[in-house]
Amino acid sequence: TGNRNSTVQNEADYHWRKDPELGFFSHVVGNGRVMQVGPVNNGSWDVGGGWNAESYAAVELIESHSTKEEFMADYRLYIE
Repeated sequence: TGNRNSTVQNEADYHWRKDPELGFFSHVVGNGRVMQVGPVNNGSWDVGGGWNAESYAAVELIESHSTKEEFMADYRLYIE
C-alpha cells in the first residue's frame, strides 16, 4: 500500500476519504483482517493504471508486517 507503518484500519480510513480519481480498490488485508472498502464487480483502478478496470475485486495488502509469520497469516487471507 506504500506505507510501511500503516495498519489495515489506517488504509481503510485513507481509502474512504481520498479522491477516487487517485485510484481505488475493493478490499484491504492486514493485521489478520480483510476489510471491504469499495464495491465489487464495479472495476478498480490501482497499481498505477487502468488495466484492472474490468476486474471483480482489487485487493491491497498492507506493508507493515514485522515478522514473516505475520505476513504469511495475512497472505493466506489475501489469497483466499
